[in-house]
Amino acid sequence: FMNEIGLENMVCSGGSGLVINGELVQNIPLDLIRAKNILKEAEQLEYGILLMLDDSIKVYAKNDRFREQVGPRKEPTTYIIDPNLDFETLETVYKIYVSVPSEEENLLTLKETLGYLRFEPEYLMFQYDQKNQGILDMMSYLDAPLNDVVVFGDDYNDLVMFDSVWTNIAMGNACLELKNKASYITDSNVEDGIYKACEYFGWF
Repeated sequence: FMNEIGLENMVCSGGSGLVINGELVQNIPLDLIRAKNILKEAEQLEYGILLMLDDSIKVYAKNDRFREQVGPRKEPTTYIIDPNLDFETLETVYKIYVSVPSEEENLLTLKETLGYLRFEPEYLMFQYDQKNQGILDMMSYLDAPLNDVVVFGDDYNDLVMFDSVWTNIAMGNACLELKNKASYITDSNVEDGIYKACEYFGWF
């Protein structure tokens, strides 16, 4: 999609990943000790676990419990089931998916030790969660002024990237907390909100 519309740079994966001139130049993994502790707790509670161990659509698991409990992941995925997978020997973990329903989240007592998101009601995702730092890293790579930054957001996971240094635009469908931090509120994501904001500020 980036190639189709002529974009070469991207901040991705919650701020951990930077793509510069079409090349991945940074991809920060999860804190390994904290990740292993969460894996241990989730396994003891018998929740399904998927791991992202590299920059691909592959996810790794000891068994197929995740799909048995909640079905397939809601994005393109290649499943690697390895009964010999040993969490303790892992050297790098980029994302963790745990099949814990929202009403049982409290059972994962260590979930606050890593950034986590729930995009789907059936499972929780742990990933690097410092979008603000990712933007700072990108602007440093580009040697560009921070007041040129514009961010669009609509949910709680976007609060971290709303910074008074730059322009913060909340979508019309955004949560109230995000709207309260916004420089400007545009229409919803299904009403061409981004287009209308760019039009309003004269960025075309």
